[in-house]
Amino acid sequence: MKDMNVYKVNVKCHACGKDSPFTMHTLIDTAKDPNAETKLFQGEYFNHVCPVCHQVQPVTYSCMYHDGKRKLLIGFADSEKDYSMMKETLAGTKKSDKLDEVLAKWLETCEVRIVRSEYALQEKVLIAHFGLDDRVIEIARYRVFKSLKKDRDDIVDLYFNTQGNTYVFLIATQTDMSETYTFTQEMYNELADTYQKELLKDMSIEINQK
Repeated sequence: MKDMNVYKVNVKCHACGKDSPFTMHTLIDTAKDPNAETKLFQGEYFNHVCPVCHQVQPVTYSCMYHDGKRKLLIGFADSEKDYSMMKETLAGTKKSDKLDEVLAKWLETCEVRIVRSEYALQEKVLIAHFGLDDRVIEIARYRVFKSLKKDRDDIVDLYFNTQGNTYVFLIATQTDMSETYTFTQEMYNELADTYQKELLKDMSIEINQK
């Protein structure tokens, strides 16, 4: 049976100019592909490799990511139009008889998020992989960023990641991303305890620095 959420498009290579097929997945579901999480982390869903010259180029598109075991549903909106439509759907404000029954069930049972970039999607999945609360991570990111900016003005952003068994924030500067800031489990627990009451009241689906 054909998967309606998977289809092919032709992509023109920026290097050699040759057209070749690229497979797009508008729904990435770990129930259908147990390796979906790994593929997402490795960039397989959004990188086109030219079969002629082997040039790698990014191909982004709107999609949804679902992990039933972790009760996680993330919408990745690649355009303003998709963002508006997806936000209404995932927030439950858009009522439609045509809404897929499976999606409706996921909205009731999953932690729902919406993101605007491939990296944000990867980061949300990574945070969920370790059983962490992305809202606590955002609070930590804000605090660390504010602290680091006191002594330097070259920092552009911070990205959550891991090094071995340690959580870190990758420090993106105006020139590179070679530095890290260690974020311990103790620091995470302290923030989670401090903001516990506020987080219990929060029903947001868009969790980011803004």
